[in-house]
Amino acid sequence: MAVYAAQSDIENAIGVKELASFADDDGNGTTDPVIVTRALSDASSIADGYIAPWLPLAIVPDALRLAVVHIAVQNMRLGRNQATEDSTKAFDAAMAWLKDIAKGLVQLLPPSAPDVVDPGDPEMYAEERVWTRSTGGGIF
Repeated sequence: MAVYAAQSDIENAIGVKELASFADDDGNGTTDPVIVTRALSDASSIADGYIAPWLPLAIVPDALRLAVVHIAVQNMRLGRNQATEDSTKAFDAAMAWLKDIAKGLVQLLPPSAPDVVDPGDPEMYAEERVWTRSTGGGIF
């Protein structure tokens, strides 16, 4: 299973001090990375249930990363009875977005995303056509 966000993504979204306020197990004022890793893993598992047809992902879209951050933050806050109105709204929006993906209302990746090529896949090359209808003298 892939984890779609990192602790630094949460810190960028809500701040280092804010994260430490609900992810500090030993009370020393710093974030406990074990709590964050578990929350991000759980949030990524939740997301997997909604994006299963897209798996495995070659790239992690920013929107998915942000949704996983909001889910992880809310779950950590709920574990400490520190949910806020903002964290609840962000969680609800993330879950609604994932549900829309599952319903096919929203694309996880843009339609213009390049196809993923496995470096082990065979490739074919050919010279440009020399003989065509127009160069064949009308015999075709």
